[in-house]
Amino acid sequence: MEPHVFAQRVFGKSFAKHGDRLLYFDQGSRTRENEGPASYAAMHLLKWLDPSTGKKEAFANFPNGSLFKNGNYFPFGSWLPAFCISDGFIYVAFGIEPVIYLYDVDPPHELISQFKPSLKDYHYFQGGENAKVGTDIGFFLLGGKIESIVRFKEFLLIAYFPGYSPADLSAFQENMGVEERIALRERMDEKYKRRVWIGDLEGNTLGDFVPEVFQANNIGVREGELFAIGVENPDIEEDLFRIYRLDIAESTSRDIE
Repeated sequence: MEPHVFAQRVFGKSFAKHGDRLLYFDQGSRTRENEGPASYAAMHLLKWLDPSTGKKEAFANFPNGSLFKNGNYFPFGSWLPAFCISDGFIYVAFGIEPVIYLYDVDPPHELISQFKPSLKDYHYFQGGENAKVGTDIGFFLLGGKIESIVRFKEFLLIAYFPGYSPADLSAFQENMGVEERIALRERMDEKYKRRVWIGDLEGNTLGDFVPEVFQANNIGVREGELFAIGVENPDIEEDLFRIYRLDIAESTSRDIE
């Protein structure tokens, strides 16, 4: 029987290579009804793929104490993992939950440690007591979520959307005309930007900022170098995109705003 998991695809978050296998996030059908809290315990959030044989191995349930074990309902996609592999460990965050879990990359994938990064003005959905409220996709789209994790040297970089404040979320849900809603959305898009948190491996904050020239959620490491895709100019149609090579100097990494 296929594990109780749900597939999604997001650019830049598909695979992480380890040896001859690829780590990715699930991979089953989203046609299954959201059965709520009772079903979350059986979900597998990560999966290994052996490209040579096609064999798949699912693992990683929600840890004890996880947001998704609080007895509430959540929309599909709320737990979409962001992860990376480095130095024998899997660093993973389960979607909207602002916690970084550290697993052993080798079976049985023991949970080694966890920490909660101090994300600036992070507002996230904590579930609904019933299916109607808990599975409202609006809470997921407008709430905070962790979109990627990168390990570079002795630093962790977390790209995240901070989420609307309760007051702005309430305003967005009010009835209004089309033009008024468009104007509100434009104001909210300007107010709420994706951010990058930088910390050490113990979870201490070294910086948290909105990047101006590169996309927060398109950062990656290749052959020991840190790269990011540049921000597009909405006023100019271009047939190319910019890639920046980045570095972090510890002497300048503290108190980045």
